[in-house]
Amino acid sequence: TRLAFRLGKLELSGAGDLIRHEVESLGPMRRPERLVSFVFVAAGTLWITRPLLARWLPGISDPGIAIACGLLLFILPAGKGRGRVLDWGWAERLPWGVLILFGGGLSLAAAIDRTGLNTWLGQGAATFADWPPFLFVLVVTLVVVLRLLAVPAALAASCAFMLPIATPPNAIVYGSGQVTVPQMARAGVWLNAVMAILITVFAMVLMPIVFGDLTR
Repeated sequence: TRLAFRLGKLELSGAGDLIRHEVESLGPMRRPERLVSFVFVAAGTLWITRPLLARWLPGISDPGIAIACGLLLFILPAGKGRGRVLDWGWAERLPWGVLILFGGGLSLAAAIDRTGLNTWLGQGAATFADWPPFLFVLVVTLVVVLRLLAVPAALAASCAFMLPIATPPNAIVYGSGQVTVPQMARAGVWLNAVMAILITVFAMVLMPIVFGDLTR
């Protein structure tokens, strides 16, 4: 809002009153809203405590928790003859295209791991032994340096802002239908540049303090 999409000193007359009116018109939380809040908190709690629960509930998984909580919304009664908390009519409004897009990326990564493609690529690196000594030493050096790159690489993976598939928050925003890909890329390129600098500073300054010299 300061660089990519400047608004200047635009003032919307009556905006404050409109927002207050909309908030007041919501009224207190009703039974369906309380039930949704309960299921949401339950899902988050189960995800966090899953490693502990696995001792008593073998086979419990994050996808299983998500599916169970989703099904629970279709079962819980909304009360006062209003049916269930969630019905298929509302479920159809979900941005399924964005969910499939992002889920497809995760499925592809899982397929690469389970089929052994990543192992095959790693074993293929053995051909480096036949390379000239200089190139072989360069590859070995890069592998060692990757210990230092692991943390910034993990952070950078969550700081991609240009495309809908980059991170789950991006997909959620794009799923609203209010932002186009060019608009997201226009604003995201600035955020990417800022985060690249911040993560680099973090890696070079803070990581040695926390983890020691990772190049040894």
